[in-house]
Amino acid sequence: MAEFKLPENVTVMGDPHLGRQFKTGVPLHRVAELPNGLQAVFGHWDIQDWGGDNVIPTKLLKKKKIKLAISGHDHLAREETRDGVQIIVTGSMQPYTHAEDPAGGWYVTVKLDELEGLYVTHKNVRVLLKEGESLPTDLDCLSLIGKRITDEDEEIKVDTSDFDSLDLGQLLARALDGLSIKDQLMEEFSNAN
Repeated sequence: MAEFKLPENVTVMGDPHLGRQFKTGVPLHRVAELPNGLQAVFGHWDIQDWGGDNVIPTKLLKKKKIKLAISGHDHLAREETRDGVQIIVTGSMQPYTHAEDPAGGWYVTVKLDELEGLYVTHKNVRVLLKEGESLPTDLDCLSLIGKRITDEDEEIKVDTSDFDSLDLGQLLARALDGLSIKDQLMEEFSNAN
């Protein structure tokens, strides 16, 4: 088998082979080593900041005049711009959870009585089970899990009448009393609303 050779205009910041030592993302100190003005960088970064050190470094990329970052790791494919850097998130071939598939293309959540006649052969199914109900044993689907619910889970009513007259501006003004920048912050708040 011939050895794969990278083109000269491609630089790998780390081990190009995905082995046991592979870590997600290019560490910030390695991004800082990149030359200015690259056409694109590829990484495996978190797009949303979860508090770790693997967040896509768009401020640094902008400073280095890199306008396009392509990243995996995040499962939901999309495009966005942050700090003037276009981010393309490649996504995964399949969402990994029910929360990542709100349209129900791969994952569906149904009550047991809603399952009859539903085509789920190519779906991951979560069945909401009431007391005494059990999962079907003959369902043709990709995966099947059950979640116990109670009658209270089905209908939760929240009385919002106490919040109808809620005035965030008044609350903010009271919280900012005594601060020298109160007027400036209140103006920013008014402009945002």
